[in-house]
Amino acid sequence: MYPDLPADQTAARELAAAVFSAVDRQDADVFSQFFTPEGVFVFGNGAEIRGRDAIRTAVAGFFDAIAGLKHEVTDVWNCGNTLITRIAVTYTRLDGSCVTLPGANIWTLQGGKIGDYRIYIDLTPLFSPSRQA
Repeated sequence: MYPDLPADQTAARELAAAVFSAVDRQDADVFSQFFTPEGVFVFGNGAEIRGRDAIRTAVAGFFDAIAGLKHEVTDVWNCGNTLITRIAVTYTRLDGSCVTLPGANIWTLQGGKIGDYRIYIDLTPLFSPSRQA
């Protein structure tokens, strides 16, 4: 899908945009295809999820717990086969209220696919009671 990233930022930004576009559409099938067959996905302090099918299932379950989300990529850095993104994610809760949270992702590429994906974000505010009137 994507070659291991060159030193310039163009390919890194294109990959980040493609991955986050799939997530923002809540398309677990497309998202899982960015991974190697035995790719690893870790969300915050959650358990390691291994393999495309397990990743697809876990991400689809998360999508069921929210009404929507939108990523804003503020920075992208790449070094060889590692890509780091700094993000702000606006989540829409099932009650229609929204919360925006800062986060970061670290991806390691293997043969143009994501072999290891780590998300660093605190979702506590997302699942805390909203303060709607």
